[in-house]
Amino acid sequence: MSSSDPFSQDPSNSCSCAASSMLPEERRRSGRTRMALLACQSRLAFLEAMVADMESQNGQLRSENQRLILVLRHLVPWARIEAPTTEQREDASALRLEANESSGAE
Repeated sequence: MSSSDPFSQDPSNSCSCAASSMLPEERRRSGRTRMALLACQSRLAFLEAMVADMESQNGQLRSENQRLILVLRHLVPWARIEAPTTEQREDASALRLEANESSGAE
């Protein structure tokens, strides 16, 4: 390799390293890209923390729901109390959505 090849030289003490040979516009774009990447990484970390928090809250609510079901079964043994199925939860969500839409239209 020749000594004029910029890739064969040590970039720490060479003016012709890749960053210094970039055009000003390329440096600006690179900086904007780097800033956008950092913003995305920050947003990702925030969203991952939110998901972890929601999963924790979901677990706590499930435990509380199971506890309440046990209490109700003890207090009202003749009642048929069960945890709702996925289909029942979806039906209840649809009914709440319809009720909210109809009350908002008035």
